[in-house]
Amino acid sequence: MDLTTAQNRFAVRLYEWSQRDFIRELEEGCPLLSLLGLNNRTMAAFVAWNETLSPTERKALAIALTRRCHENAARLNGEILSEEQKKWHQSVCEHITDFKEQLPPLETANRNNPDYRPVNPDVCLDSLVKSLSPVMGKISRQKSKVICKRQVGDWKIFTEFTFLRREEDLSFAYQFVRKDGVPIRGHLAQGPFPRTMLFFYGLSDSFVLVPSATDGEPMAKAMAKLAEYFVAQADPLFEGLGVND
Repeated sequence: MDLTTAQNRFAVRLYEWSQRDFIRELEEGCPLLSLLGLNNRTMAAFVAWNETLSPTERKALAIALTRRCHENAARLNGEILSEEQKKWHQSVCEHITDFKEQLPPLETANRNNPDYRPVNPDVCLDSLVKSLSPVMGKISRQKSKVICKRQVGDWKIFTEFTFLRREEDLSFAYQFVRKDGVPIRGHLAQGPFPRTMLFFYGLSDSFVLVPSATDGEPMAKAMAKLAEYFVAQADPLFEGLGVND
């Protein structure tokens, strides 16, 4: 199978999986997004808003956000974003703003607290490495990054965790590369690479703040768990998309 065809088929599979899984996530009370919500006020606000939605509204929200995010795949499926679905994005922005105003500040970020100790990024990244399971593949540690590489047939899944030292936040993204291709870096709405779990769902702010030493280990474990969720079940998305298939 040629690379372009394989990439398009993968994009459609990823889109369809993302939509199903986002519906599941919302219906189950956002167990994955709540991990980010521990140290991400935007995600905490989204989770709080989700609790006010009906099952019908949750499904409509998931369909609208994933269709907007996976624009190319939706087009390949013959789907278009309706005017009603476009309104969901604005609704998300408005409600997140409202719910964020009701959230308390992050206690561990209070530098006036006598028990406050600044985060050590190296300790946080070391905790991340220890928290990653074998499902992530080969793990390499760099100065401010941890990169995991898992082989799936003719494809590689790269998961890159990055600690931004000045901003004091930890994030990750996936990159998918087939052995006859090169890494693809496209606009959010135009291609499937690179993405995080939240971008799969059509959301942003896929990071956690790590302002203190107290946050280092729990946030490392949270991000490891979130990243592993997708990698652990990604094999069917690449099935039949090899060079000789």
